[in-house]
Amino acid sequence: MTAILVVAVGFLSCTKSSNNRDFDPDVINGYFKGSDSVPHTADSLVEAGLITPLVADLYKMEYFDNRNPALSLAIGDSALGRKVQTDQDRFYRFVLVSKMVETGYGLRHYETTLKMAQQQIEDADMDFVKSHALIQTTFLMLYSNMANCNIVLERYDEGERYLQTVMQMIDEFIAEAKGDSISIARFESNRTQFAVDAMLAYINMGDFERCQVWMERAEQYYKQIVDNPRLNKEHVNAFGLQIGAMKAYILERNGHHQEAAQAYEEFTKNPLSGIYAGRVNSAFYLNYAHRYEEAERNVNDVEDVLKRFGMKMDLQNIRLVKHKFTAHLGAEHRDSALAVATRIINSLDSADVWEKRDKAAEMATLYSIHEKELAVNEAKSETRIHRILLAATFALILLIGYQLWHAQKYNRILTEKNKKLYAEIEQHRQEQQKEMEQLKAAPETMLTTEQILYRRLCALMDEQQPYTNEALNRDALALLLGSNAKYVEQAIRECSKGETVSDFINRYRLEHVARLLKTTDDPIAVIGEISGIPSRATLARLFRMAYGMTPSEYRKI
Repeated sequence: MTAILVVAVGFLSCTKSSNNRDFDPDVINGYFKGSDSVPHTADSLVEAGLITPLVADLYKMEYFDNRNPALSLAIGDSALGRKVQTDQDRFYRFVLVSKMVETGYGLRHYETTLKMAQQQIEDADMDFVKSHALIQTTFLMLYSNMANCNIVLERYDEGERYLQTVMQMIDEFIAEAKGDSISIARFESNRTQFAVDAMLAYINMGDFERCQVWMERAEQYYKQIVDNPRLNKEHVNAFGLQIGAMKAYILERNGHHQEAAQAYEEFTKNPLSGIYAGRVNSAFYLNYAHRYEEAERNVNDVEDVLKRFGMKMDLQNIRLVKHKFTAHLGAEHRDSALAVATRIINSLDSADVWEKRDKAAEMATLYSIHEKELAVNEAKSETRIHRILLAATFALILLIGYQLWHAQKYNRILTEKNKKLYAEIEQHRQEQQKEMEQLKAAPETMLTTEQILYRRLCALMDEQQPYTNEALNRDALALLLGSNAKYVEQAIRECSKGETVSDFINRYRLEHVARLLKTTDDPIAVIGEISGIPSRATLARLFRMAYGMTPSEYRKI
């Protein structure tokens, strides 16, 4: 999904700007080309009066989109509070909201994304939409993202309705372009992208009949643009790579085995089929067609590539590694399959993956089934192993029983101490809340500059919860507030009794942890991860320093 807007922004350099505004999007986009630090460049341009703060927010949002999508979305939320005072603000606010819709979809905030996109469409003035290429493209993206949100929410008819709408709108825009080859090329590229996105959404939902319909449309649209010199060749080639790899898989899933084999043969003739993305995409078909040894060769380096690029082992990347597991298992390389499955299980400390841990369980089940099939030929050996495991399990139960008895005895001693600590914590929290309520209620004219900034900061922390992102720091807070990092540090120090920025952020994180410990049954590691403290050791240390007990002890009070 991210590639859509990147391409749209790239088109600014080759599309016509309207003459009835006091700014040129092509020029503004040029300011950022080659910038080593987009946030710094954006701030400098605001100080020079070349762009407004809202425009700066959009480029900061774009900058963080791949690095930290949650922070990117938070910057967008903050930017929506700015007043629209110029044509430039109106233009870029429209683009910013559309970008937020795209990022929200990528973060799986489907219902929120739908509401935001629907509101943007309802408020849109079509004369304004048609005033510039970027606005037209982002307007079309709203419909495409709404379609994909509905698809993943299993509202297929609604998703199809939005897809048909966006395709009809593209036809209208092409007709209105009246021979403008640049504009027509852009719309044809959009149409191909949206068909590919619909195809991938249906693949994720397992609806391969609808998926084949959109695959065939994507293939048709791709053939219309493949030799168009107006389009970015690299971007067009990416379409061909996705469609070619998925075509074989979709046909195989729908029972068209011979056609699928032919489609895969055609795919391998594409020079890009040998690159990492091509090889990983091919594993969908190869594994499902039981061509496991070929799949092994294509995905053997998937984990190495993920590490090389420093990519987090989240749900999406777990799915890529699962191709490797399936290939090893199908090729009867059991030791290799078990090693991959073990590494996947060890990665489940990630909160993103914990939400979908049933996927890893599915892989473990597949391995278990395979082991049972092998047990038919290894009955005696397996029986001995089971007896050993049974004995070990019995010994483990005895050990656990002793530890539980010992812990129960120890807990009785701690109970009274922890209850007193809990009462003190609650009293301190109520005092802090009372002070904050007084600060909120005070007229702005009665407050110092630091108190005003601190009040805004606390509102940001309460409403948007940026502390749940482990990367949050002084500079990120300043970005979100549209302020200077030193001012943020000074406001915290003066208004929170000498706290450092780190102390301030960790206080909010630990309060979040404490709330979840009392209101959910989630594992402590998961609670720490989603509260911005992914390290269990760090969480235990900070929690004990703040509350005088461990998270487990706090939960039992």
